[in-house]
Amino acid sequence: EYALSVDPNDASAHGIYGNLLAYQGDLAGAVTEWEAAAKAEKPYSVPLRNLAMHAWKKENNLPKASEYFAKAIAAWPTDQPLYRDAATVLIADNKRPEAITLLENMTLDHPRRGDITVLLADAYNDEKRYDDVLEEHGKILGAVGEGKKRAAREALLDHLEKTEDILLRKIDDVSSSYGRGS
Repeated sequence: EYALSVDPNDASAHGIYGNLLAYQGDLAGAVTEWEAAAKAEKPYSVPLRNLAMHAWKKENNLPKASEYFAKAIAAWPTDQPLYRDAATVLIADNKRPEAITLLENMTLDHPRRGDITVLLADAYNDEKRYDDVLEEHGKILGAVGEGKKRAAREALLDHLEKTEDILLRKIDDVSSSYGRGS
């Protein structure tokens, strides 16, 4: 409160105070502070992400959550969990193609996280883009093989359960396309 009394426009102070209020169980007060932080000329991503999460998890307002995630991504374009959460909201809002585009065009300052690769592969699978699924699967296998990613190994184990079904559907699609012509 003191920092805000000194400078009522301090976005960082609003964000931190909002986090404190949320911790104390005052979500309405937290949202007010995060909204004040979000109005800054150059807002931080954290209050925007908090607003997105609140809109998603507490209000079940997926379009509002998507807007806040987009602003958070603009504030910190290399924050991969922001992309993951934004894509998850888009998928929940039946906007899977937009989620795929978002994930495909992520700004990366280091290799893509395994959980995001799996989310993208699952989205491809749901869109019946089986070649893309297999390409993402290969990326996960490569990361695991190089021993670079423990998270990729865990994601791979989840993803492997779906792989057989993906391959069978691809084979069925190819088989049925040959059957149509004869």
